[in-house]
Amino acid sequence: MPTDTSLRETLTHFRDQEKKLIEELGGVRQTVRSLERALGIENQTTDNPNASEPVTIDVTVPSMSGAFIGGKPTIRPDEFFGVTQAEAARKYLQKVGHAVSFDELADALRKGGCKLSGANAKQVLYISLIRNTRDFVPPQPGFVGLREFYPGGGGRSAPERTRHKKRRQVARAKKTPKAPAEKRKTVPVPAAELKTNGGPAELPRAVREFMSDKQSHSAKEIAEAVGKKLGRQIIPVAIQGVLRSKAFGRIDGKYRLLS
Repeated sequence: MPTDTSLRETLTHFRDQEKKLIEELGGVRQTVRSLERALGIENQTTDNPNASEPVTIDVTVPSMSGAFIGGKPTIRPDEFFGVTQAEAARKYLQKVGHAVSFDELADALRKGGCKLSGANAKQVLYISLIRNTRDFVPPQPGFVGLREFYPGGGGRSAPERTRHKKRRQVARAKKTPKAPAEKRKTVPVPAAELKTNGGPAELPRAVREFMSDKQSHSAKEIAEAVGKKLGRQIIPVAIQGVLRSKAFGRIDGKYRLLS
C-alpha cells in the first residue's frame, strides 16, 4: 500500500504538471484574444472570458496500484532477487522503456533485491553491461539502454561485427588471390669455408676488435671490415656464428658489442 510520502510525491508531480498547463493555456488565450480583436470579433471565445480568473483543469490522479509512482516505476523488494545483474538490468529497462543513468539503474537493482556489493559495485555493473553489446547499448556516457530500443541504430553488436569482418575477408580473398609464398632456402656453409675465411680463432678476435667502437653495424659492414683487417674476403654468413654470442646484441638488423 502506498505511503503518505509516495502520495505527496505524486501530488507534487501532478501539481507541477497543472501549473505548466495553466501557463501554456494562458499564452494560447492571449494569442486567441489578439486574433479576435484583429478580426473584430472580440469576446467571442467559448472559454472563460475573464482572463484573470484561474482556469480549473481536471487532473485525475492515477491509481497507486499501477507501475509508476512519482514518475518512476515501482520496484518490489524481491523483483530482482535471485537473478543475474544483466537479467535484472534488462527487466528494469524493459519496464521503463528508455535508457537510464547507471546511478538510477544501480539503485533500482538494489531496491529489487539484486546483489550489488563491493566498493566499486557500480563500476563493475557498468563494465559488465557495456561488454554485453548483444543486449545493451550506451547511447551516451553514463547511460545504458537495451539494443531492442534502437532497431535502426546503436551500431553492430559483437557477433554482427565478427560476421561482417569474415564476409569482408572472404570477399577480399576472392577478389585478390594470394600469390604462393616463396620458400626461403637455407644453404649451409661448410666448415672448411669458414676456416678459409678467417679461421675459428682469428675471426672472433677480429670481429670483437672492429666492434669495440660500441656502434651498431650490419653483418655486411662487419664482414667487409674484418676482411680488410685479415687481408682476405669474408662473407657475411661466415661471421654469423660469432655474432650469435651473448657478447653481441641485435637491434633492427644491426649488431652491437655489449661487453
